[in-house]
Amino acid sequence: MKTCRLAAAGLVLFAFGCAAPYGAADEPAPPSTSLPNAGCDPRGTYRFCDDFDHRTEVDDGRWRASVGGTGVVSIDSVESSSRPAAALSSVGPGKASTAALVKVLALTGSKARTEADLRLDAQVERVRSGAMLFGVGLPSGEHAAIGIVAGRVVLQLGNAAGVVRQVPLDPFPLGAWTHVVLEIAFDAQDGRVLVSADDKVLFDERRLELLGPSSSPATFQLVAGVSGSPEVPVSLRLDNVKVF
Repeated sequence: MKTCRLAAAGLVLFAFGCAAPYGAADEPAPPSTSLPNAGCDPRGTYRFCDDFDHRTEVDDGRWRASVGGTGVVSIDSVESSSRPAAALSSVGPGKASTAALVKVLALTGSKARTEADLRLDAQVERVRSGAMLFGVGLPSGEHAAIGIVAGRVVLQLGNAAGVVRQVPLDPFPLGAWTHVVLEIAFDAQDGRVLVSADDKVLFDERRLELLGPSSSPATFQLVAGVSGSPEVPVSLRLDNVKVF
């Protein structure tokens, strides 16, 4: 199992750039063994896809796993967006914990588009201290991540200096499978972030200078799971994770 320590830095609970070595993208994923009608069609044109089907362990080489504190990542064969399985990331209350999956991918140009079916189960209004859920970032720190802060689901935008903006994502579905799109362009002149849930746009803004990298990055990082110190249990199920 490849591991990656995710340390909290202020409210940046996913420390983008933590994977070591970060400079190289992960090896290509094994060929999909999923059925054609499942989440990852072998004929698809994704750069990366994982539907978590037909295996018993999450960390089978497709991801770098980070688990600490009360965090647990596992395969859920009961509740999934597309049968037969999904990944389940969960942490308990009151202790800094991580249950996250990390993927390092080559960055072609400046854009990265990720899609996933997510199911968030938590009493969000009681999570005051923060928990990160799903994000994309560069080794230099520029990132866009969905998380829970002060009792609300938010989009967190930041760079090497830390968190720059937090924007509420209302309404974000709870306790139900939701198809989430996170599209980001790392560009100082025309940086952009788009977030949608079940085809409803929750955030779309251009000319985000804060997303301009200080150099030309070769890779970016996708992090999915729960990381933080929530006051109540938080669970995130993941299915059909795709990068284009």
